[in-house]
Parts: sequence; structure tokens; C-alpha cells
Amino acid sequence: MRKSILIILMITLLTSCASQRIHIVGPSVFVMEAGQPYLEPGVSLLSGESAKLAVSSDLNPQKPGTYRMRYLLVDGKEIVAQTTRKIKVVDTTPPSLLLNGKTITDVCPGQDYTDEGARAIDIVDGDLTPTIEITSEDGKITYHVADLAGNSVSQVREIHVRDIDAPVFDAPDEVSVLEGGPLPNIVATDWCEGDLSALVTTDRIIDTSVVGDQTLTFSVMDSKGNTATFTQLIHVKKSHGASTIFLTFDDGPSYLTDDLLDLLAEFDVKATFFINKKSGYDKVIQRAYREGHSIGMHSYSHVYSRIYASEEAFFQDLYAEQTWIKNLTGETTRLYRFPGGSSNTVSNFNPGIMTILTRSIREKGIQYFDWNLSSGDAGKHDAEFITNYVLKQLGTRANYVVLMHDSSGHESTLEALRNILTYAKHEGYSFSALNYNSHPAHHGVKN
Repeated sequence: MRKSILIILMITLLTSCASQRIHIVGPSVFVMEAGQPYLEPGVSLLSGESAKLAVSSDLNPQKPGTYRMRYLLVDGKEIVAQTTRKIKVVDTTPPSLLLNGKTITDVCPGQDYTDEGARAIDIVDGDLTPTIEITSEDGKITYHVADLAGNSVSQVREIHVRDIDAPVFDAPDEVSVLEGGPLPNIVATDWCEGDLSALVTTDRIIDTSVVGDQTLTFSVMDSKGNTATFTQLIHVKKSHGASTIFLTFDDGPSYLTDDLLDLLAEFDVKATFFINKKSGYDKVIQRAYREGHSIGMHSYSHVYSRIYASEEAFFQDLYAEQTWIKNLTGETTRLYRFPGGSSNTVSNFNPGIMTILTRSIREKGIQYFDWNLSSGDAGKHDAEFITNYVLKQLGTRANYVVLMHDSSGHESTLEALRNILTYAKHEGYSFSALNYNSHPAHHGVKN
């Protein structure tokens, strides 16, 4: 389709007498490059000319050829004067030739170079890539292309067969290791020779039994003599390998439980879920049990006024939940956590009930568990708060029973858990699910 042409006509009024009523300004034969805009030089008219000027043309500035621009003076329906300018559209511009990849390319010794090719576009003829001629001689690849008008262009790619690049270390500037533990592996790769990790040497031997900061310099050289060195700061930290963390989650299951299980599986950590009776979560409870987590009781109803109304009411609730869990897992759980903990005061409406229950529950062969490290997530804090609240409480205690929640609105707990697991694993803490003989972390009873 021919593109429309915008012609800006410059009209000069002649103030002196002239034999012509209309006169071309500029050359009568106008030469322009294909693909460029046409700049109309204009015409001049006699002073006082009353006839109207009309312009017509068959110009296509995208296609080489000879065209005409007609200028007409029209008085009513009569053409009273006219003149014509020839316009020659020429193509003298060579195509655009661009190389794919670098113009100077290094190739490893013994390897072949796979040509990356080039692309060519001409303003008149369009895509000329299929017509590119490629020749190779003396380490140079020449690309040549010409358009239909004979305009041509060439590009050269130089191929250098050499290995001048040193190997590269893939390792962090700083690492932390546990006291007496192994150093992490150092990876070194070479552009031409691949993995050179087995050739890495060090300036000395690090004794990881000594807690503190040490530096170690690594060196590696490829077969062409290209050498790389890398210095790493190593933090040797005291191991907490004797400390065990028991993660416990109250008030579940919920829509978060599957995500919790995914995260625990990612870190290969077992935990304990103290659950309530809820509909629609049987499969997730079975999944938790199947994956090696402990399932404990946290009351069937979690209604304080009902659970702590009497000893009889308490055990009626407990046995209902115990039976429900056995139907799901096939195991009679003997793990229990009192709603509010054994030190709760929500049961004060029935004086002395917790003193009775903490004694009688153990007499019936059920162990109750409190906690000695609260995550602080009951206050619906953000992940940063929960993370810091837990980490600042970790130390050298032999056992940590950590209270967390697996109920609606505790997305921050899930987010913080990843941070806590990352830190604790790095510091050498071990993790375990609770069993009947685990540390119960009992509180002092207040009722």
C-alpha cells in the first residue's frame, strides 16, 4: 500500500511582472534517497494571483523510480496554468549488516567454533538475511550482502583460538562452620577446562576445633598457566549439638498445616502438633503422622468453661479426642497440652482444678507438656518479631520446648519458622518430635 505524502508547499509571491503565472522553486528534477521524507521546495506565484493552487503526485518515497509532482492553478473549473517537477527516488544506501555475538571471539584450543550468524535489513528490499554470503579464511569469517540496487556491505568476525582467562571460584567471601566441623567445599571452574575443584590448593590448614575467625587463601591454575586466587573469611562457631529443640504447634490443624509440613520436610525436622477436633482436616493430620511428626491432644473443644468445669468433664473431653486421633492414625496418643498451659489462670473459676488435673492425668498414663520457650506468636506479631523473640532465647539449655501456633491468622509464624530453622540448623541444634519420655517443661501450677 502506498504511503500518503505530506507536502508542505512554499509559495513565493512575485512582486514584479513575470511571463509565467506559476514557477517552480528549486530544481526541476529533485533527487531523493529511498526511505527518506520528501521535502518540497515549493513554487512561486505572480503577485495578486487569484487562482487556487492544487498539487498532485504519484510519488512513493519507499520505492526507487521517477515520479512527477504537478502544480496546477485552477480558476473555477478551468486549469489556467501548470508546471511539473520530476522526482527521482534512488537507492544508494547499503543494507544494515549486524553480527550475532561478538566481532572478536575466543575459542578454546581443541574446540570448534559454531558460527553465530548475522542479520541484514535493507530499507527498500527488507530482510536480506537469507542472502548473506559467508566465507572463512585465516581465522576470519567474512559476511557479505548486497541489495537489488547493487549496494553492498561486509562485516568481519575474528576468531582467536586461545585460553587467556583464569579459572573462577564459586564461593562466598565469608562462611561459618561449627566447632570441629568440616569446611565447605570450594568450587573452581575454568571456561575451557571445566571443573578444576580437585586442583584447588590452600596456603595453610585451618583447625576448626579453635573457635574464632580465620582466613584461608585458595589457589588454582589451569593447564595454560592461568592462575586464580581467592581468600575466604571463616567463622568457627561453638557447636550447640547437645541442645535439642522440640517444636510444638497448638490449636491446629488449619489451612496453614500443609505449608508447615512442607517447610519441616524441606529442613528434615520433626515436630509435635497439639491439635483440637476440627472438621475437614483428617487427611492433613494423617499426613503429619505418616511423615513422622507426633500428634498430641490439646482438648476436643478448647472451651475453657467446659474443659475445666470438673475432673469428670475434663477427662470426658480428653478421651473423646484421644479416640478421634486413634481412628485417624491407629495410635493411642499419650501426649497432652492443657489449653492455656498447666499454669493457666483461666480455670480460676474452679479453684484447685489444675492441681487435681496435673496429678490425675499422669496417674492415667498421659504425659502433659508445657513449654520453656514461647515464640510470642500468640500476639499476632510479624515474622521479624517472632524470629528475634525466639533466637534471643536460644542458648545452651539442653532442651527447648518451643510454643508456636498453627491456627488461622498465623502466616507470620510460618514465615518466621524458616528463619528459625535456618539459624538453628546452622548453629548445630538438633530437632526432635516429643514422645512420652521427652522433657515435659512443666510450669508451676497456679490454681
